[in-house]
Amino acid sequence: MDKNKNILSKAWKNYEAGNYKKSECFFKTALKNEKLSKNRDNVLFSYGYTLTALKHFDKAEKIYKELFKKHRSHIYIHQLGMVQREAKHYEKALKLYLKEKTMIDKKDNLAKAMNLYELGKNNELLGNLAKAKKYADKCIQTSNKCDDSIMKACAYRLAGDIEKNKNIINAINSYKMAKKYFDTGNDKIGAKEITSIITDLKKKSRK
Repeated sequence: MDKNKNILSKAWKNYEAGNYKKSECFFKTALKNEKLSKNRDNVLFSYGYTLTALKHFDKAEKIYKELFKKHRSHIYIHQLGMVQREAKHYEKALKLYLKEKTMIDKKDNLAKAMNLYELGKNNELLGNLAKAKKYADKCIQTSNKCDDSIMKACAYRLAGDIEKNKNIINAINSYKMAKKYFDTGNDKIGAKEITSIITDLKKKSRK
């Protein structure tokens, strides 16, 4: 329904602006309107992002577990991994992403790239930098097979995150590629974050 599309648009706009409490209110309203709708599961899926951002990890986890039980799709395992990563339970997140890896269609390069990103990111957060780099390299290779600029940006950003503490020049080059793709994908927030990181690294390299 058109009214709910407007409500969901406001929910996402507030989420992207970091106004998570307002986003939560709009999602709750949308869920009431979609009580008997086939679209309810899609709204729940989106609502999980806001719950995770609000650190309501148990609530988000419950939603994604219920959706997985109902649909048996790898996307819900992916989201469960995201919840665990945001909760800083990196080992649990890794186990979920390794499980997701076995469920992804081999022809689905975007899903494979997203999975490789998370495997790399969680290994980086655990300090397993050699493993993280291998996943990052595979993520870049796989994302380059996709027509998705944001995925490519994330892949190069991951490479920069891994390199920044040992090779600033390599890190900056990776971040420049990330910015290029964030710009292509019109992700102003991502591009701004990368610009700030590059500026800080250049200052660090001069010391």
